[in-house]
Amino acid sequence: MKNISLTLFLLSLNCYSGVIPTLNYHIDFSAIKPISLNLDTATPFVRQSTDCDKVYFTDYFFLGKESRNGELPLKYPITDWQCLLMDGDQESYGLGYDPSVEGEKPANQIVSYDEKSGTWKIVNRKPYHKDEKPLQLFNVTSPNAKGYMVVDENINKYDIQNGITQKKGVKFCLIENQKMSYALCGEGNLLINTNGKEMDFTPYFFKSLESMTLSNK
Repeated sequence: MKNISLTLFLLSLNCYSGVIPTLNYHIDFSAIKPISLNLDTATPFVRQSTDCDKVYFTDYFFLGKESRNGELPLKYPITDWQCLLMDGDQESYGLGYDPSVEGEKPANQIVSYDEKSGTWKIVNRKPYHKDEKPLQLFNVTSPNAKGYMVVDENINKYDIQNGITQKKGVKFCLIENQKMSYALCGEGNLLINTNGKEMDFTPYFFKSLESMTLSNK
């Protein structure tokens, strides 16, 4: 079954970059002058195996103009990066995302890989939590990888313990599409406090994500 799943996934890959469904933020990205970075040098907090030694991307989510002069921003939307081996790993293309919290009833929705369509989909479960906000799921294609990104705005007990009352939690995984032996995954918060204001970096991170090229050369 795993081989069939991987075969269908490979056949579903496309050579273009993009996000489905399409985001309409009415931002003129042509007016932004991004810079190309290697993830390893741009984010010293990366946790990776040798398979993700080189991840090139176009960075659209700097926090200010001063950061575009070669300086790194103080904070990125993604704070936890991981390079996951695909051999037997279900987190990347199988399970996807489950926001359930230990000791509580299961979350209303999860994200799971659909073998028939070769895409990730939201799976609805028993609605234990009446105030739970629906997950926002996007299928992402980059120059040499394919994966998903999910946005979760629900506040759990751990967020409350840390004083978080508003968030736009994000989790993504991009699977390299040649050997399909590893995936680059990350988690973070797309809402960043800048000069006392909560700024939503969703469109900027999406634009960066679809430019990511995974390589170990």
